[in-house]
Amino acid sequence: EALHAAVPPALRVAGMPDLASMADAALGAGPGLLGLANSFAVSLRNISSSVAGMGQTSPDMAGRQLAVANAAMEEFLAQADNFAAAFLKEISNMTSAAADFLQAPSGSFASLDQTTNAIVEDVSDSAHELTQGISEASSLTDVEPATAKSGATGSMRL
Repeated sequence: EALHAAVPPALRVAGMPDLASMADAALGAGPGLLGLANSFAVSLRNISSSVAGMGQTSPDMAGRQLAVANAAMEEFLAQADNFAAAFLKEISNMTSAAADFLQAPSGSFASLDQTTNAIVEDVSDSAHELTQGISEASSLTDVEPATAKSGATGSMRL
């Protein structure tokens, strides 16, 4: 939120209204990075909610919760990958536009591009490691995710 609140106005003050508009769209809510980050965070909270209280429930109910957790993990991975791809694309587009506007020499934003790539790799790797760890932990129990026949969806264990 702080980036979205600060960057576009600063670019307007610096006399770069086109870049400010691009930054506003890229960093904002909805399809912007702020909106995607929010969807990513919601999907993570959904995983947590889906397993809350599982240790104090019946095996049948735990199986239903695991099925819901598996579906939540699939959604989380999709949101993580979506955020990472959009982050890479939007930052790349903004640095290219800034370089063009400033007539900067090639490679002027190389360190920002490297940092962006590192963030994207870390987000993706962390999301996949988290879901793999949750899946491995659930496989150590004697509880199997419920099947669609028992009224739950997302019964495929990750």
